[in-house]
Amino acid sequence: MSYHKLLRPFLLLNQAGSAYTYTYVASGEFLAFVVGWSMILEYVLSVASVARGWSGTVDAMVNHAISNGTMASIGRFPADAEFLGDYPDFLGAGLIIVLGLVLCRGPKLSANLNTVVTLLNLVVIILATSVMFAMPNQSGANFAPKSHGGFFPHGFGGMIGGAGTCFYAFIGFDAITVSSEEALNPKRSMPIATAVSVAVVALLFLLASLSLTLFVPWWTVDRQAAFTTAFHMRNVNWATYVTGIGSLLGLSASIFTSMYAMPRIGYAMAADGLLPTWLGYVLPSTQVPIVALALFGVFAALLTLLCDIHILADFLSIGTLIAYTIVAVNVCILRYCQPQLYSTGWAQLNSPEQADIDIAGDTSQIHEADETELNNWPHAIGRLKSAFRHLPVLRDSQPGRAPIIALLLFILCSIGLTSMALPGMRFLEQGSWWAILTVIVFLVGALFFVTIMFLHEQNQSFDSFKVPFVPFIPCLCIFLNLCLIVKLSPMTWIRFLLWLLIGLMIYFAYGWRHSIHANNPGETGRLIDNNTDVGEVEVVAAKQENPTNLE
Repeated sequence: MSYHKLLRPFLLLNQAGSAYTYTYVASGEFLAFVVGWSMILEYVLSVASVARGWSGTVDAMVNHAISNGTMASIGRFPADAEFLGDYPDFLGAGLIIVLGLVLCRGPKLSANLNTVVTLLNLVVIILATSVMFAMPNQSGANFAPKSHGGFFPHGFGGMIGGAGTCFYAFIGFDAITVSSEEALNPKRSMPIATAVSVAVVALLFLLASLSLTLFVPWWTVDRQAAFTTAFHMRNVNWATYVTGIGSLLGLSASIFTSMYAMPRIGYAMAADGLLPTWLGYVLPSTQVPIVALALFGVFAALLTLLCDIHILADFLSIGTLIAYTIVAVNVCILRYCQPQLYSTGWAQLNSPEQADIDIAGDTSQIHEADETELNNWPHAIGRLKSAFRHLPVLRDSQPGRAPIIALLLFILCSIGLTSMALPGMRFLEQGSWWAILTVIVFLVGALFFVTIMFLHEQNQSFDSFKVPFVPFIPCLCIFLNLCLIVKLSPMTWIRFLLWLLIGLMIYFAYGWRHSIHANNPGETGRLIDNNTDVGEVEVVAAKQENPTNLE
């Protein structure tokens, strides 16, 4: 829902970039760079981890002849290097290179091929799920034997940790919003495609996982080729090859989707000057960001060649969860703050000096007003609601300031609450008074700051889909994402912080000085109502030195 809310206002601009674009508008350049850099990591790791799974499926279909042959001829990686796989995965790395060459042919060929592969994959998933439901091997006490921990073998914390690791399975819907520039009618098709894809994928994951655990014991599931190995264990040979082929098709579609979206994030950041402009070079004949595709594709191939799939999955999840958390934060920011104009360099990638400030809407809708007039509106965005304007402290706050401060404090309380309730669960189980008191303080604080946000007026000008029950649903999203984040391993955090440090070095060494805002520091303004169609979008520029002129 947060993606739907953010998607509609920016579809009028018809630009790629997804959560990066939303954050650029709602939260500014620096946080947008962090999100964009995290999303690059997200897609690179998605490609690498799924390619590892693809090669593992092929290996399982040939009775592990590939892995055994590779280790016999080349050798194994050192056992004490936990981030490395058992052996170099040449098959997975080669697959990435081949699919990258296919993507170079352009989006039309890529979309047609991906559609065919996805439909075939759906047929195979439904067939495999039906067969496993029809041939259950686990029932009653055998489904969750006490010898293996019972129904909840790893407890509630283990379930949350597993959900955080597997969260990357849902990242494909982000690729839909990334491709908004290539959609004929993004205003209508993007929200529908996002909602339908998430619903269908969630249902298929639920049914497939349930049928798998009924078909074979959960502790015997192969993490690299789950369905193929399960049918092989039950001697259902025809299904072994059918699901193997289906898994290959599905994994290929997943790699294809991530590789399609991956270079477009780099293109978007290069267009805004946050990354070198050569990274955003688009091949004229196919309209593909060829340099970004080649660079990130080679990086993904190297990770596939060297790293273990479990390490890749953990590393991938943290970047994804952080990006989606910031999306929920952006929903609150846009709802409680006067939206700002933003600068883009998309149309003229090689001529950033020609970049304009975009406003969605007809110029006849523009109402010039200074800050004092805006603050005196009867229902100014971010002001206290009329029934609560007698409250001390809050009544003297500038519009939009109090709800944003409350949002930041809610996030801090949520971090403290999730840290105590999940990693610190043993202290609560022991009945430590200080742990119980800390949880109560953080819980009461989080509820208090959400209430503070609720007492303020919201921006209701958008005529499209709006997230209901703001700020409760975005804040719940933030809290649940933090629950998943804190259960990831410490090494995952260390690796992510290292990646983020590299990104910040690039930003302060290059992006900060070459960004569109750095080159056009005098441009300011506000977004206005966007009740117009895509064809009515006007490009206007508001100059700080003469705010009454619109060019």
